[in-house]
Amino acid sequence: MTAPAIDTLVEVDVSDARPLGTAVLGPPPIGAADYRVPMNAVQINIALLIDTEKALRSGKLENGLYMVDNSVDAAGQPSGSRGTAKLCTSCTQGMVLNWFAFAIAGTITPMITNIEFLERPVCEKLMVYGAPAIDRSPSYVPCITPVYNYWAGIVLPEVPRGRYYYRLDVRLGAITMSVSTPSLDVAEIPKQFETRRSEWTDEPPPPPSDPEQAA
Repeated sequence: MTAPAIDTLVEVDVSDARPLGTAVLGPPPIGAADYRVPMNAVQINIALLIDTEKALRSGKLENGLYMVDNSVDAAGQPSGSRGTAKLCTSCTQGMVLNWFAFAIAGTITPMITNIEFLERPVCEKLMVYGAPAIDRSPSYVPCITPVYNYWAGIVLPEVPRGRYYYRLDVRLGAITMSVSTPSLDVAEIPKQFETRRSEWTDEPPPPPSDPEQAA
C-alpha cells in the first residue's frame, strides 16, 4: 500500500461500507460518523528559517525565527502559528519528525545544537543526523562548506494526546541562542485500532459463528 502523500489528510471511515484497505478506528466518538486523525505522511519536516542578522542584533532568537512545516491538523488546516517562533506542529504517535535550520538573511550558517521537551519525554532517538565526517572531508571549512545536518526523532507511541512545548538551541557562529515557544500537538491513535485482514488480502472471511447468519 502506498503511504499517504505529504499534506494529505487521511479520513478513517468506521461505517460498515468501507473501501478496500480502510482501517477501523472504532468505536467512533459519540455522535460522530468517523474518527479523523492527522496522517500527513510517514515523516514531517519542520524548517527553522532564521534571519541571523536580526536575531543577533536583537539578542533574541525568536525575533529572527520563522518556523514552518508540511503538516495539517485533523480538519485539514495547516499547523497553528506557521511562520512564527510559536509553531504548533500537528502530528500523531509514532511519526518521524525532522528539524532543519536555514539562514534567510546574514552570512552565518545556523545549526541546531539541542532539542529538549519541557514537560516529559515525547520523542525517542532524538538526536542530530547527517553531520559531516570532517576527518574524511579535508576541504571542509566551518561556516562556509554546506552541512546538511538535521535533528530527528520519533514520537513515542505511548505519549498521551496533548500539546507539548520544547526548547530549541541554535548556534549562530560563536553564540548559542534558545527559544521555548514551539510545540507539538500530538493526536492519539485509539488503542483498539485494527485492520480487517480480509479487506486487503485474498483470504476468505471466517465462517459466521451464528448458524442463522450462515443461512
